[in-house]
Amino acid sequence: MGCRGSSLTMLILGATALAGAPRLHPDPIRAGSQCRKAIEQSKTLAPEPRLRAALTGCKRLFVERGCQLAAEEAANAPSSKIVPTLVAGCREAYCPVLPEPRPSLCHRNLASQSDVSFLEEWSEFVLAVGKRDFGAMPVEVSEVMHQLVAELRRKLMAAERPRDAVAVYVRLADDGRLIVSMPSSDGGVLREWCTDDDPDAETLNQLVSAVRSATGQSKAVSLSSAPQVRFSSIKAVVETLRDAGGYQIYFSVLNDGGSAP
Repeated sequence: MGCRGSSLTMLILGATALAGAPRLHPDPIRAGSQCRKAIEQSKTLAPEPRLRAALTGCKRLFVERGCQLAAEEAANAPSSKIVPTLVAGCREAYCPVLPEPRPSLCHRNLASQSDVSFLEEWSEFVLAVGKRDFGAMPVEVSEVMHQLVAELRRKLMAAERPRDAVAVYVRLADDGRLIVSMPSSDGGVLREWCTDDDPDAETLNQLVSAVRSATGQSKAVSLSSAPQVRFSSIKAVVETLRDAGGYQIYFSVLNDGGSAP
C-alpha cells in the first residue's frame, strides 16, 4: 500500500495520575532519589552487576513489603534467578491489590516466561505500581528505569534470540498510520498491513496466519518496533501472537532510521 515509516522517541514508563485515591508512598522523594542515584552510578558496570545495584538502590520505591523483599532477594540471587525472583515476589505482593485491568504480568504463567518476556512487561507493571503508590511515578525516576530496562532487554535479546525467529516490524507511516510488516529474506517486504491507531482484529488475524506460515516448527518471533509506536499497539501484537500460537516474542526497538538494530 506504499506505506513509509517514521520514528521518534517512545517512553514506556510514563507519569500518569490514577483516578481515585492512591496509597501514597511514605517518603517518595528519598526513595526516588536513591533509585535514580543507584542506576546512574552503575552506568559503567556490566548488565548483571548493574541490575543488582539497581535492585538494591530501588527497592524502597515499592510500598508493598513483599516486593521490597523480592528486590532484595533478587539482588543476591544466582544469575538465572534474578529476574524471576523479582517478578514472582512483586507480582504476589501487588497483583491482588492493583485495580482492574491489571497489568499483563499478573496473568502470565511464570514457568513459561523468559527473562526477555519478563522485561517486556515489567515496564507496564511498574507503571501500574507507580500509579498506586505515588499517584504518578516521578518522571526522572521513570526515565532512568526505562533506560535500564531497555538496555538489559537489548543485551538479553542478543544472547537469546534464535536464528530462525520470524521477523515482524511495527512502525508508523508519515501520516500516523500504524504499519505492521514481515520482511522477506532478500531485504524486501513479504507482507505489510496498514491500520489506523492500534492494530485492528483483521490485521492481527492476518498477521497470525502469515507468521504461522513462515515459522514452520519454530515458535520464535523477533518483534521490532519504532520508538514512536504506542505501547498499547505493541502489546496488542505481542498478546495476539502469544495467545494464538504460544509464540515466544523477542522484542527490540528499531534504530532512528527505521532499520533493524
